[in-house]
Amino acid sequence: MEKLRHHGPWPQICFMHVGKTAGTSVVQSLNRLFDPNRCYYGRPSNFDRLTPGDLDHFDFVAGHFSYGQIHSLRPHRVLISILREPVERVVSAYYFLRSWTGLIDDENRVMVASAQRFSLLDFLKDDHPQIREVYQDQQTYTIASDLRAERMSDGTAVLKAALSHLDDFALVGLTERVDDTMSLLSRMLRWPQFTQLERANETPNRPAVPELTPREYDAIMECNRLDHQLYQEVKKRFQLLWSTIMS
Repeated sequence: MEKLRHHGPWPQICFMHVGKTAGTSVVQSLNRLFDPNRCYYGRPSNFDRLTPGDLDHFDFVAGHFSYGQIHSLRPHRVLISILREPVERVVSAYYFLRSWTGLIDDENRVMVASAQRFSLLDFLKDDHPQIREVYQDQQTYTIASDLRAERMSDGTAVLKAALSHLDDFALVGLTERVDDTMSLLSRMLRWPQFTQLERANETPNRPAVPELTPREYDAIMECNRLDHQLYQEVKKRFQLLWSTIMS
């Protein structure tokens, strides 16, 4: 695809990147459409420091921000994200951290150390807040408020908030249908069609979900009851949007 030629006011394209959902592939593909000087990617701590207007210069904004941080985005925006079946996401995240060879800093030090020290089952028992944000309902807390928020014993209100916030997104895609997600986005925004997405940042040497033991599978599901419900709603909405726009 050629770079987009913008004329007049253009809605800011904002991608909420949930970890291990094929988000890196999506970001790399979208980045190519815009002037590099008008693209911004940030970590949660970067978005903490932003105030309204700080990102107005950028046409494409992406990063691991949460719904509670969207005040820094332009009011005229197209908010998009992509979610993944929760067990698949947790398995990918855990084995990605186990194989981590990149920069270690305060935002990942604890989670990398835990994943590289513990088995999957013991990782799921690690009660450190930075670990729980990896394996427990990360997608729901991201869409509801903040992926780093303290996990509640009763997440009913959190799930309700996340479900209500889905209406603020132009599109929430699905990892297992990532190419369809990009096709749908192109049709919605009247962009040229994307070629097949290049896979990036894939997790090496991870077992497939059917290879998990029953204890491992059940433990992940127990930690992601909210994500499971959110994901089912997103799947339903995605299929309805696909049938409406692409048929």
